Amino acid sequence: TESRRLSLQDRVAQARIYKVWTGPAWGSADGWRLEIATAIIGGDKNSRLYQRLVVRDRLATDVELGTEALEISGMTYLEVSLAPGADGARVEAVVDEELQRFIAKGPTPAEIERMRTQHRAGFLRDIEQVGGMGGQAGVLAESMVYGGSPDFYQRELAAYAAATAPDIRRAAA
Repeated sequence: TESRRLSLQDRVAQARIYKVWTGPAWGSADGWRLEIATAIIGGDKNSRLYQRLVVRDRLATDVELGTEALEISGMTYLEVSLAPGADGARVEAVVDEELQRFIAKGPTPAEIERMRTQHRAGFLRDIEQVGGMGGQAGVLAESMVYGGSPDFYQRELAAYAAATAPDIRRAAA
């Protein structure tokens, strides 16, 4: 119910900022929408945070924002590796600014389409394997155990295809 802050000191080459929020449970529509949002905001080198912090402002060397949907509750995590000499408070302010901008305006149609395409391609690439966590057996087992049906994964694919900008924005908020 409240924010908590912890600062650890160590002899490492780079400072790093971590932020973690609780989120939707596995198998929820909001969880899938939040996956789209986090991928757009900080999921890869084309993401808003990477472009702002690493490419444009050069305040960080790496940024990752993602979700981990778990059975009871999920978590959304942010990891920013600060560039040498970068001010952590400034980096945190930029992160908060970009998050608020996304919540206020939402994703663009091009960003949504890019994430849909990446998700679908990743899913198809993963199920080319029979075994393993992302392979056919893993997808069917996860769907059965957590979703109650071996074809539960089809709901995720449908939710990604149907997600609208307002849905994604609301989930991020």
